[in-house]
Amino acid sequence: MNALVLAAQFLGLSTLVTLVWLVVRAFRKHAGWGITVLLFSPLGAALFGTRYWDEEKTPFLAYSASLVATLTLGVYLFTTQGGMELVRTMYSIQNDDHSQTLDAENPSNFMHANLSFYENPDLQNEDQPAPAPVPDKLATETNEPASPDIPDSAGISEEEVAKPVRYRLTYVPIRMEKIGDYVGSVVKVTRKNVPEKEYRLTGASAGKLQLVQRTSGGSFSFKYRKRDIEKIRVLVSIPY
Repeated sequence: MNALVLAAQFLGLSTLVTLVWLVVRAFRKHAGWGITVLLFSPLGAALFGTRYWDEEKTPFLAYSASLVATLTLGVYLFTTQGGMELVRTMYSIQNDDHSQTLDAENPSNFMHANLSFYENPDLQNEDQPAPAPVPDKLATETNEPASPDIPDSAGISEEEVAKPVRYRLTYVPIRMEKIGDYVGSVVKVTRKNVPEKEYRLTGASAGKLQLVQRTSGGSFSFKYRKRDIEKIRVLVSIPY
């Protein structure tokens, strides 16, 4: 990804250099053309390049190629870095699809929270609900054999029988049709072209999931469509 960022910076610099080259050529023709290319490009550059194609096609083509490459790479980076999610979030806020809770006063806190979770997707809050226990059906879904009952055998010592069971927290994948069983749990959601992020699941309907994400100023409640979710994992406590 760093290589792509450097490439985008190089292409942006190339676009600026070729634009300056084209502006200088335009001022040599006429001051009006120079101002047009300088202030109204790329439209001004297109008009100038078309008008003086035979003489100015080299700087015009160099500017056009670098501009197209810069825009293409910029859109790609914007999409892969979660920019489209922020756009959809702002659109949903404007259409009252998001409900704000606690004392947060504007949607900028939610955008900040999205960026924070992208930089540190494993961030957890101290006041999050306890992880859900692993039911028997979860072991069936994950193809993990259930722990056999300990038989009353002379080969097992009393210390081994009395040894306390330890638990560890881990995220396990679940099927979308079973998501209603984990309302109130901490989940990690992976959406299309969006990195995995952590939320608290507060509700599940036929087509949407109700989620909560905390910010420094409060929390935000919002909904994701199930068909946009590629993977979902729930935080559970399992014995080991």
